[in-house]
Amino acid sequence: MNRLIHHTACLLLSCLAALPSLQAQLFTRSATFTVQDATVVTQFPGVQGSPIVETWTISLKFKKATAFLADSAWAGDKADRLFIDRVDGKEWSGKTSKGDVIRLTLHLYASTAEPGTPGFEGNSGSVVCSPPLKHQGKILFRYGFNDLRYYFSQSAVTRQKTVYAP
Repeated sequence: MNRLIHHTACLLLSCLAALPSLQAQLFTRSATFTVQDATVVTQFPGVQGSPIVETWTISLKFKKATAFLADSAWAGDKADRLFIDRVDGKEWSGKTSKGDVIRLTLHLYASTAEPGTPGFEGNSGSVVCSPPLKHQGKILFRYGFNDLRYYFSQSAVTRQKTVYAP
């Protein structure tokens, strides 16, 4: 049953991503923002059955004011939704000004629980799903302005120290 839900979620994510990709373009540079840094950290749980978490973070500095939307990302063979927040701590409104820095965060989960483990039912981890476009980077995210959708591939990602919970 979990496998069926997992495959259905991957198929749905691929279909949704493929629709805008008919007209979406892939970029490694942007006229709207610059990538300040990109990192990934792996966290191994201290509680038996808890998932292994890879946290991918990309900080973007905007060159001009715009409305900005980013909704999903792919790293390796996994995909999940993106979280957006402002580095300065202000509430994220979907609009940026010149010089604003936002942070995109992707959490990818790998289940460590045996199927049927009490308290961890249905936790199969992030969707295993190939990106909708071929790219050379380590992480790909989908973003847009108003009605336009694009993909951005980031190659330079710094791996931070692995965290092992006690």
